[in-house]
Amino acid sequence: MSSLSPGNMSATGSGRVKVSLAPGRSLMDWIRLTRDNPNLSGVGGKILEVTPDELGKHNKREDAWICLKGRVYNVTPYMEFHPGGEDELMRGIGKDATELFNQVHKWVNFESMLEKCLVGKLVAPVITIRKSSFAVPKIQFFKKLHRSDTTASEDVPDFSVDLPGRPFMGYEWSQDDSTITITVQCGSDYALEEDRVVADLVGQRLRIRIGVEKYFYFIHAELQDTVYNDYHVHVNCKLKSLEVRLVKEKSGISWSSLGTFLPGHNQTVPSKTADVSSRPCVLTDKCSVTHDVFIFTFTLPQGSFMWIPIGHA
Repeated sequence: MSSLSPGNMSATGSGRVKVSLAPGRSLMDWIRLTRDNPNLSGVGGKILEVTPDELGKHNKREDAWICLKGRVYNVTPYMEFHPGGEDELMRGIGKDATELFNQVHKWVNFESMLEKCLVGKLVAPVITIRKSSFAVPKIQFFKKLHRSDTTASEDVPDFSVDLPGRPFMGYEWSQDDSTITITVQCGSDYALEEDRVVADLVGQRLRIRIGVEKYFYFIHAELQDTVYNDYHVHVNCKLKSLEVRLVKEKSGISWSSLGTFLPGHNQTVPSKTADVSSRPCVLTDKCSVTHDVFIFTFTLPQGSFMWIPIGHA
């Protein structure tokens, strides 16, 4: 698969097959199409749980689904806009094409490009069990997820005691030759909003704070190795998930763990009791609005990421 995002750059630096697109099929045409049609998924705006078998049924040009990093997209409307041509895109249709995608352009922000085409998330096939069988509480999934890269039990909060109102949060991390990806999932009915996400990377120390209702969830770790300060943060409000993609400074070296966990890591705490964190900013502009009102513009330090909440200053 040569590209899933219109553009001329290859993340791997290798040449990519490109074809001449028909008139009205440029990048800007695709952007206009997504703006005029808020839902191109073909499932009515619902977020579905898609099994591999169901994904495999949508393997034709006129009915094309693709899975990238656990998310399933209906790329049927995008077929004619693909710079690499329809044949190249068809190589990944009806299956998990993440590895194929990463071979050529792992840097491409397909989440934004295909946001309006999101069908749902890929799940394991459903296993039917007897009604009398022991039902594993939903919380157990998150405890297992928390422990996937943890060696000491004290690093994992104990969710065996139900605390009313506290959202269930979990995370996992993965890697390829050049990137580290941290995925956080909110398993509660509460909403996950962009303007409540803050991330700071100072050297190898990473701190992510996610606000959900009246609580903060933290990822706090000294990373195993160095990464670049320029990283990608994507919040999917529909799926209630957050993805942080870091770029390794030493490409090709496999990490044995995410790193050393710091105080507060993997904890969900009331926002009123959470530690306050500050960062040095640079005043880059001061504009006078009235005689007693000014607009100050600050630049965040390199490695810091946040959205300013709407209605706040």
